[in-house]
Amino acid sequence: TRLDVRCELCIPGGVVCGALDAEGTVHDVTPDIWRNCQLASFLRHELYDAELTAHSDTLRRYDPVPTPEEEKRLLGIVEEMYSAGVLPGAVELVAQDVGGGCTAEHMDLVLYAVFHH
Repeated sequence: TRLDVRCELCIPGGVVCGALDAEGTVHDVTPDIWRNCQLASFLRHELYDAELTAHSDTLRRYDPVPTPEEEKRLLGIVEEMYSAGVLPGAVELVAQDVGGGCTAEHMDLVLYAVFHH
């Protein structure tokens, strides 16, 4: 979606969420944008080089799908986005490490990340 989703915690309570575009306009966060966010965060987790965080005291890695229910929901999101034709076009914009011989022309990064997990 090329939107940056931002969530602000309001004290004493509540959270305000908005999707910011390149021009700085804030949009409402729709269920489609939330699904994109869930998938994007999963992909970042799976495709991030684990060696960079293995010995880091500042970064901590959490399992993005800690329960079978979360995994089922993520797979449902992936299936829904493929069925809608959203992912094939989006995957072309992402490239894996060229040094490893894998680019968007050679593989589907979403399926790679799902199978890797």
